[in-house]
Amino acid sequence: MSFNKSIFLYKNLLKLHAPTVSSEDSDYPKTNLYDGDRNSFFKPEDSSDLTITIDAGADKPVDMLCLGNLHNLATAGATIALEWCPNDSWGGDRETVFSEAISTDNAYYHKLFTQLSKRHWRIKLSGMSAIPQIGELAFGARFTLPHYFGDGHDRRGTSRARRTCRRRPRGGHSLYRRNIFPCTLADVRALSQAETDILAWRDAVEDGTPFWFLRDASGSYVLYFVALAERVHKSPISAIGKRTFSFTLEEEL
Repeated sequence: MSFNKSIFLYKNLLKLHAPTVSSEDSDYPKTNLYDGDRNSFFKPEDSSDLTITIDAGADKPVDMLCLGNLHNLATAGATIALEWCPNDSWGGDRETVFSEAISTDNAYYHKLFTQLSKRHWRIKLSGMSAIPQIGELAFGARFTLPHYFGDGHDRRGTSRARRTCRRRPRGGHSLYRRNIFPCTLADVRALSQAETDILAWRDAVEDGTPFWFLRDASGSYVLYFVALAERVHKSPISAIGKRTFSFTLEEEL
C-alpha cells in the first residue's frame, strides 16, 4: 500500500540528532519519522504516553514543529507538547513550550513559536486511546525567504536587482541572505531520480529553507516551496508556490 506521505527537504533536528523514543514497534521504527520514505510511518508498541527525546549536543535554535500529512493523532485523541530541559534528567526543572490537542487526521500540523536555543528537547504525545502512527515529523528552526533586496519595499526596478544578485548555478537555484532575484516557479529545476541527489539538494539549501514533495492523486510529484510572487519588484508579496514534475520516485524513496 502506498501512502501519500510528504518528503520534507529541509534540515531536521530529528535526523541530525537521532532521537530516543519511550516505545517503538520494531516493524515501524523511529527512523521512519525522518527517513524520507513516503511509504513508511512510526508506531509505538501501545497507546501509553509517548516521548521523543532529542539531545542536540549543544544549544540549537528551535521555533517550529511540523507533522506531515500521514498521521492518526486526532482519532487517537493525542495531545502534543514540546518541552525543554537544562539537563538530560527531565526532572522538575523542565519547561513546556506549548501543549495542544491535534484536531485532524492526515493533515499538516505546523506549530510556530518564539525561538528558543536549547540542547535538550522532548516531544510528548499523551491522552491517547489508540496506538498513534506518524509518517513524518520535522523539528527545528524555520526560515522565511527574504525579499529580493532590502526589506522588500525598494521598488527602483529590476536593474538594481540584477546588480545585487548572483546568477543561479546550473541545475539548481540560488538563495542569498539579503539580495536575491525574485524566486518564482521558473527558478526551480527538476532533480534526477537518485535519492542521494535529492538529499544533497536539501542539505545545500541555505538556512534550511522549507521545500517538500507530495505525490498527488494522478501519481505526479508536486514540489511545494516558499517563494516570492512573480514580478515581485511590483508586488513584494510572499507566497507558497508549487510546480508539478514527472518524477518517478516510488523505488528510490
